[in-house]
Amino acid sequence: MRRAGALLTPRHVLRLAGRLPLVCAPASAYRRTPLDQRFRPGPRGAQADCDPNRQIGPLVAHTVTIDRGTATRNGAVFDADLRFVRDAFHRYRDSTEWWRAFEAHGVIGEEHWPTEPPRSFPGTLAVLTASNQRYYFHWLLDVLPRLEILRAYRPEIRQIYVDRALPFQRESLATLGVTDERTVDAAEVGVATADELWVPCHQVRTGHLPPSWVLELLRRTFSRERRPGGARRRLLISRDRASKRRLTNEDELAAALAPHGYERVRLEDLSVSAQARAFADAESIVATHGSGLANLVFCQPGTRVLELFPGSRYDLFARIAASVGARHETILGVADGDVPSLHRDFVVDVRDVVRRARTA
Repeated sequence: MRRAGALLTPRHVLRLAGRLPLVCAPASAYRRTPLDQRFRPGPRGAQADCDPNRQIGPLVAHTVTIDRGTATRNGAVFDADLRFVRDAFHRYRDSTEWWRAFEAHGVIGEEHWPTEPPRSFPGTLAVLTASNQRYYFHWLLDVLPRLEILRAYRPEIRQIYVDRALPFQRESLATLGVTDERTVDAAEVGVATADELWVPCHQVRTGHLPPSWVLELLRRTFSRERRPGGARRRLLISRDRASKRRLTNEDELAAALAPHGYERVRLEDLSVSAQARAFADAESIVATHGSGLANLVFCQPGTRVLELFPGSRYDLFARIAASVGARHETILGVADGDVPSLHRDFVVDVRDVVRRARTA
């Protein structure tokens, strides 16, 4: 067995480089502990809020403890013999195609293999890295809640392996009281080992509403300040700076909505707290499907949400809207190209959107 800080053997190096078959760690190589009822998963969404053809994701609500383990910046976790600990791996767990490839061929994506020598840390290291950690939605609803689990179960742990590359990550960690001194920045440390790894495991399940404890955590942390008099803003959420799923006729839509009180907002220009306040103050929101709609967790009951899609839909934000009592509707546009795709640029019928938006 390899000590934390010991040199890797040639076999370890080959396996870390992806040149040896991936071997899964047996259950005896680590300790898996279910979370108690405080951290129970959210309930199944109603038929109206969920796509009936989409697979329901597995239950992810436990902790994993690994002696002399190794973790990577993208969420892969290995035991002392560099065997893959699948119970501690945070990625899109409901991706049927990905898991089928894993089961059949014993491989994980190259992006999860370490590309540098590990850095060793004494004592216990809490691991919060994940392959989806730089997506705003997954950061808010998957990664930050793991800090709450850490506080509840192992508050004595002082070292946290977490990504801090993006402004919203740094801001939200600071808001939650996680100081620079406590973090091992995954943006700088690609591979970490420790005497003990402790991994809190939580993800919002496909087909289910977000857990109530996650909603309470986010609202308590980021949306304390609200404008007097309740919700009253009307928002058009812009994606004109995005690399995909842009609304080609967004300028036309913005001009048509302006007389009805809609203001165009670019969420990337706002802090997390400012985004939370904007959604908390909104009475109506028009937005293209995208990670920024994670802010629906801050909406008040009755808020109207019109979500625009490029010809195909996904029920993720309908479920979030349902969990806070917002009224969600879907509007399908026409995608560029011959094949409809959730990632293509697209156009909408401006007159139809305005007709539906002005009735809010």
